Amino acid sequence: MASSRAPPLPRTTFRTRETKPVQKERLGIRVLRQGERIDVESLRDLFASVGFPPRDPLRLQQAVEDSLSVSALVCRTTGRVRAFARAAEEDRSRCKSFSDKLWMGSLHAKERLELAEEELEVLEEDCDRVVTIWDVAVAPNWQRQGLGRMVMERLLDDLEDKGVDRILLQAEPEAIDFYARLGFVLDETVPTYLPPLDRGKGMSLR
Repeated sequence: MASSRAPPLPRTTFRTRETKPVQKERLGIRVLRQGERIDVESLRDLFASVGFPPRDPLRLQQAVEDSLSVSALVCRTTGRVRAFARAAEEDRSRCKSFSDKLWMGSLHAKERLELAEEELEVLEEDCDRVVTIWDVAVAPNWQRQGLGRMVMERLLDDLEDKGVDRILLQAEPEAIDFYARLGFVLDETVPTYLPPLDRGKGMSLR
């Protein structure tokens, strides 16, 4: 049976280009290199300065290490984190289980035929590489200097290089325009956890 589903649109690039690049030298900051260890206490201080709830240092360190990508800007003189964002990959266990069965040949011909076309489409969506962006923060006295955009653009570029299909995040109402300028759109399918639960707005980019 032919599918009535419209063909997917070509995926747009995540990459964006600043019209006015941040002068890192002028601001006295540097980019934290991939794989370079981050100062967790400095990161906790940054989060506290923007009103994030307290984070256990060990759990925070583990969250950073488990992230697919981390973007951070640090002060050259003090080494303190001034801007930060990270992305963690969503669970793909259902996709992996299905693909493992196919590769191992454990789905017989009859079983393959019994898989409805609608279910296969759902499985295809489940197999997209999806990440969620967390912990976006810029130190209050460093805001409005382009650091937020810079840290996000570096993160998006790295996620594109890693073959990510879809990016999710939760935005506070006052940050929606900022993320929209980076290409994100409001998306009701994205769960939100910002207290209160009706405050955060789900956004996505693909």
